[in-house]
Amino acid sequence: MHGGLGGAPKFPNPSCHDLVLRVHHRTHEPGLLRSVELTLDRMAAGGIYDHLGGGFARYSVDERWAVPHFEKMLYDNGQLVKLYADAYRVTGKRSWRRVFEETITYVLRDMTHPDGGFYASEDADSEGEEGKFYVWTPAQVKAVLGESDGAIACALLRLYELTGHDLYRNRAEHVFRMYGAAAAKNAFSFAHLLSAQDFQQQVPLEIILAGDKLGATALVEGVHRAYLPARVLAFSEDVPIGQGRQPIDGQPAAYVCRNRTCSAPVTTAEALIESCSELSS
Repeated sequence: MHGGLGGAPKFPNPSCHDLVLRVHHRTHEPGLLRSVELTLDRMAAGGIYDHLGGGFARYSVDERWAVPHFEKMLYDNGQLVKLYADAYRVTGKRSWRRVFEETITYVLRDMTHPDGGFYASEDADSEGEEGKFYVWTPAQVKAVLGESDGAIACALLRLYELTGHDLYRNRAEHVFRMYGAAAAKNAFSFAHLLSAQDFQQQVPLEIILAGDKLGATALVEGVHRAYLPARVLAFSEDVPIGQGRQPIDGQPAAYVCRNRTCSAPVTTAEALIESCSELSS
């Protein structure tokens, strides 16, 4: 009825819904997409989302997403931006685009340090009272949310794809072996880990851009608009696997590769997405 996982206190659990979206991409099972749609719609309409300032609170103290705990976490909002953006890519639902754009605006406005870094969180307290800044105070509940090992495994796999260094892949696979049995019993508690495994099993696309970085803006934007859950993107000059990749007739070019074998280079965003689709099918 309300989407999400479990009852009160209710956390967004973006990595779990990201996993469901990935499985839907593989299986085309409509019920999986409906479950994600229900959760994203209910969260965006509820009190857990800041309708004035943008951004999401850490969790809801009720099962209807109505009453937030007013602390805002950088890691939550970063993951929710990606989740809403990916779901928007899949469905084209403009209300979700508004949500992730407003959340990005909030992070840049309120969670960015003047020197360029980011603050980890925004305290629930103001003037010594929880939620006073937002007028309404929820009951204080503490919980810990984290899947750091799964996130690390995904980062290691991306490094392997960009560098070809087996050390990164081996360390990621060590993480999979450590948590594999536990993840098999409770998938949502290890959503980051399973998403990393999905990334590896799909055999990621390696998208290498060659040429002037500013001139390649259209190619980069084309990649970001497409839902490609298993891909890495880099400029040829920045990564070992980009050696030998050159522009075409002076134009920035994109090489779409898999297992270090690349298709013919393309120079337009449309051709790039078509090449990605062909190799993904």
